[in-house]
Amino acid sequence: MIFRRVTSWSMAVMILCTTTFVGCNSMEMAGKNSVGSKAAPTGFTSGIDDLKSLTPIEVTEVEPIQKSQAAKADPWKLNLLNMTSDCIVQASIKPQNGQYGKWFSIPKTCRTCNENYETCFNEKKWQTILVTECTDTPFDIRVAVEPNQNGQASGAEFTDIRPNCNYAGGTIGVH
Repeated sequence: MIFRRVTSWSMAVMILCTTTFVGCNSMEMAGKNSVGSKAAPTGFTSGIDDLKSLTPIEVTEVEPIQKSQAAKADPWKLNLLNMTSDCIVQASIKPQNGQYGKWFSIPKTCRTCNENYETCFNEKKWQTILVTECTDTPFDIRVAVEPNQNGQASGAEFTDIRPNCNYAGGTIGVH
């Protein structure tokens, strides 16, 4: 069982499962001091000690489309599992040792599952929100609902996501 509590923003917990999308071959925690554990190719175990609600954030300078969604030679997909009643519609990325960029639109991801995270993950109830190269450097991502007229929204931040060419992608979850 591998889990990581997001420490830079008190809002959500992330499990990043590097998967082939036909079964999880490895659970991997993203972040400093992370630990990975291999599971049998036919299954996996996962655990979350605490999933938290989305918290208020400010969303400014929204770009209409994320340019990196174009076809990739070695794609790595970041999926979002949403167990909230809110629809996640925007994201912002911070490259390693960089700053968060402008917000951009992502595929509208409303509640994808009503069960617990592990059940939802096993049943592949996620939405792909970002496609990047598997060779890209680690990054942080913030996801958010549609902001109000004052630029206020609810959102969550996931840190140190590490694309890996051994897997097709990873999954983050909000509750």
